[in-house]
Amino acid sequence: EGIGSFSSARDLGAILQDDPRVSKCVVKNLLRSSLGHLDTPDEQPILDDLDASFADGGYKLQDLLVDTRKAF
Repeated sequence: EGIGSFSSARDLGAILQDDPRVSKCVVKNLLRSSLGHLDTPDEQPILDDLDASFADGGYKLQDLLVDTRKAF
């Protein structure tokens, strides 16, 4: 599914801010980078918890980094 059209970085940011797929993508790719492997089905609950925490905390990347480290 596309994200729509945009003509500037600001427009793109506004589109991405409202797309729930973005936070899940950030969380999943951070976890993959941290662990050095693709996530497994057993790790899905951790991804879900990290995504919820990321959203509840106002999408602060520093907090996500700390939470990811704590998760493992």
